[in-house]
Amino acid sequence: MRVEVYDVDDKAEIKNLRKQEFIGAANFMMHDLIRASSQCLKLQLTDKGKKAGGVTLQVEQYDKSLSSNEAMLTIEALDVKIKSAYFYRLLRSDVSNSFFPVYQSESIRCNKGVIRWHYVKIPTATLFRDDETKLLKIELYEYSSDGNHKFLASNEFKFADLAWNYSWKSPIGKIQFRDVVVEKRASFLDYMFGGCEICLAIAVDFTSSNGDPSFKNSLHYIESTTNPYMKAIQAIGEILQVYDSDKKIPVFGFGAKLPDFDTTSHCFALNGDIFNPEINGIGGVLETYQKNLSKLKFSEPSNFAEVIRYIGAVSYTHLRAHETRHDLVCRLLLEKKKKKKKKQKK
Repeated sequence: MRVEVYDVDDKAEIKNLRKQEFIGAANFMMHDLIRASSQCLKLQLTDKGKKAGGVTLQVEQYDKSLSSNEAMLTIEALDVKIKSAYFYRLLRSDVSNSFFPVYQSESIRCNKGVIRWHYVKIPTATLFRDDETKLLKIELYEYSSDGNHKFLASNEFKFADLAWNYSWKSPIGKIQFRDVVVEKRASFLDYMFGGCEICLAIAVDFTSSNGDPSFKNSLHYIESTTNPYMKAIQAIGEILQVYDSDKKIPVFGFGAKLPDFDTTSHCFALNGDIFNPEINGIGGVLETYQKNLSKLKFSEPSNFAEVIRYIGAVSYTHLRAHETRHDLVCRLLLEKKKKKKKKQKK
């Protein structure tokens, strides 16, 4: 395996490594990390054969039983005398009582003796492994634009302590923890057991960019008994329809001219009834699609804004009528346009 370290020069293009400054790299084997003392591996970074600093890797076993809850809190500094910019780091302890960082705040300058850092949301599994008695640490730094930040002080505490208006007297002033809450994030099963249903709505792209359905290069061309659109509808629909009690699926199309009309429709019911676009089950959806495919004249442009607006209105009416909680899933089946090759000038 390989780890590479970069200095971010362009935050707007942070995923484009070519626009960042390469610091160095190190190679290692997974067994080196697993068998390292305290599961902590120190590596030498190199750049073109020259030493470029070091990096420390720490491994931890992922526990699927951990919750997806989130810890939310605000940290502020009060009675700050020195007008400078500061930031903090939160660190979690491991089995060997070593600490490693899990969060770093933004740097904020003191304003009228107060520093109020932004509201923080951290998964409890990341912050304290769902154990509120696990030892945590906060480190305080004075920010420097050249990267040589000045370490000021640190303090150890437990998340359970924060329920009692926990504070700490630091060198710059009183560090106060506020608005501490653990929010439970519901799982898919929690929603299902609570009576939630999934209402599937399907919109199919009939624009001319799909190609003439009578030719094999079209995504709507039916070879034997199916095509890419039908495969997608079946793959998605057969999973989601089982979570819908009535299994009635509103199906729309856009980007085509309907029979006896010379204008492009950006939202029409595939069954021909815009006032009742629902079709029974995925089998009925596929049958209706095949039945009406040859009746449509593919047109342009690809505009599905009307479909989104209409489905939103139908969803709201449906929710009010049944007075239950629903999740609406709108799946747009679009073709991937091929990039046209530019002709090179001689």
